[in-house]
Amino acid sequence: MDKLQSALSLSPEEYYELAHDRMRRYLGSNPLKSVCIGISASPKVTCTFPGQVMALTLANLIARSCLRAIFAFPDSDLHPQLRRNGMFGLHSRVKAEAYGSNPYGSFVFETSDCQDADYIIRIGRPDNETDRFNVVIDANGWTSYIGHNFDSPEIDRISSNPVGPAMVSCLAHAEAFKEFLGVPDHLRIKRLTMSLYDLSVGDKPVPGLSVPEPNRIELGNTQMVGVGSVGSAVLYLIDMLPAHGVLDLIEPQMVEVENLDRSLIFMANDVGRPKAHIGKQWLEGRDLQANAHVMTYADYVKAYGRSRSEGSLDMILLLANEDNIYSDIQHNYPPIVLYGTTTAGWGINLGRHIPLREECVLCRYPNTTAPAFKCATTKVAVPKTKQQIDASLPFLSMAAGVLTVAELIKVQMDEYPVQGNFAFLDLMGSLDFVDVRQKDKSELCVCHSQNVEVYRSLLNNSRWGKLSNKSH
Repeated sequence: MDKLQSALSLSPEEYYELAHDRMRRYLGSNPLKSVCIGISASPKVTCTFPGQVMALTLANLIARSCLRAIFAFPDSDLHPQLRRNGMFGLHSRVKAEAYGSNPYGSFVFETSDCQDADYIIRIGRPDNETDRFNVVIDANGWTSYIGHNFDSPEIDRISSNPVGPAMVSCLAHAEAFKEFLGVPDHLRIKRLTMSLYDLSVGDKPVPGLSVPEPNRIELGNTQMVGVGSVGSAVLYLIDMLPAHGVLDLIEPQMVEVENLDRSLIFMANDVGRPKAHIGKQWLEGRDLQANAHVMTYADYVKAYGRSRSEGSLDMILLLANEDNIYSDIQHNYPPIVLYGTTTAGWGINLGRHIPLREECVLCRYPNTTAPAFKCATTKVAVPKTKQQIDASLPFLSMAAGVLTVAELIKVQMDEYPVQGNFAFLDLMGSLDFVDVRQKDKSELCVCHSQNVEVYRSLLNNSRWGKLSNKSH
């Protein structure tokens, strides 16, 4: 409670000093702090599920990095899956998340005009060639489009899959950072279409992918280990899905002001509260049972064993970086493990580990004495104390979360797995290619000595255990 009271009593200057601390340590400053960002869209866009996901995600990200923004899009009734806490209108939810994350921000809601903004992101094809904008984004289902020209493709926004809209929002936010950092043109995205289904990219518009999308997302009995920056992004998107099952949220830490610039479900009045409790609260009212466990994964195993819930353990979303986490998980014979993470630069990774069939988490990250990947962070030292802290960029956590949720949706499908078990995207570059490949097991890993019969007996009752019997 002391932290909560101190957070609410901070002056605007003190608040931003803490809220943007990680970003400043990474870049030297927050290039968007004094910039006014505008988001514009037409009624035909904001009345659709993809259009609303783009508006919500982009507004949430921008509010956490800017002091001023103009939201120049009309209000619309929210899609039922996007309604929260009695909020039925697009503007009401945008306002709640913008001011919730940045109580000292200045956010103007207009019906159409944001020409006074320093940088304008247009959602959907511009209405006429005289409209001013810096970047145009659009999306539907698995597909994301971003470009700088008036002749952006016409996209049918009929899907209720949020991953394409969420990813393109991250790309637009990254492009705004590049603009005010003075990043050279060859590192900026010119025109890009990306499929989150197979992680293919190209510079030409593509028609809507004829890829089936499940109308029900089954989690079975899933553990989310880590409710930090990437974990909160995953929960932001799971809330937008017709998800069912049990989700155990395992996270020992409390929300700090320094988390607010990159964690889309954490608000200023959450400071001092357990992150796991915030995650559970975020999912209230959905057809999903979320349980909060304010402890490390090691303590969870000591208290409950491999799984607290009855029945089999079906999946682990590995979104933590505590010491020995990879060893702890692998030695407990995990089911399929999925995660998104970020590199020390502007990169994001996707990881997948199907037991017995693919490399395990210890094959990929054998050094368990220190975290092998950082959730949207790099390590920097505080000059006076030499203490190592996490520094980050705000859009990376969300993008890593998108990759995780895209994989979570794909695992529901008979064609799974769709692509290799490793992927790398560099958001600093023009995204001309995505590194997707299949990584092999390490011959020296502990997974080779684990009892196969025990492992298969545990997987027999697991929802996705049959994946371990498939061949590539």
